[in-house]
Amino acid sequence: MKRLIILFFTLLFIACENKSTDLSEPFDIVSSTPGLTFKSVNSTTIDNYGDLVFAIEYIDGDGDLGSEDADEKVLFVVDSRDNITSAFHVRPLNPQANTRKIITGVLEVNLDNVILLNDTIQSEVAQFTIYMYDQSGNKSNEVVSPTITINR
Repeated sequence: MKRLIILFFTLLFIACENKSTDLSEPFDIVSSTPGLTFKSVNSTTIDNYGDLVFAIEYIDGDGDLGSEDADEKVLFVVDSRDNITSAFHVRPLNPQANTRKIITGVLEVNLDNVILLNDTIQSEVAQFTIYMYDQSGNKSNEVVSPTITINR
């Protein structure tokens, strides 16, 4: 019995010793690759030349979403009907510039003047895929809108 107790405590000691955590290093609890979640769209039925507003929730583990350069496009919306991609600038989303920190929030993406592609029909349906890149070149996951009906 004494040997069994000694064996038990020896194994317990080895098991506890195997995993050590250096608390001086930050934990990677959120990926540095941006993550997107589709939240909402202003309408699932619009008229020809109507506007769509998508609400997209984002999270990024190192806070490098957006760009100071207004000419740099980092957010993309792809129309399922023809795979035409609309590109958008996003201002820097980290309120503490030049710091690595977890950021999260909601972006509103305005897609103006959505048109019927086939002018001989009364309505079309489309879905829109949205994704973005961070400053490190990491591509987020893709989120897809519900089906949108565009009416003449």
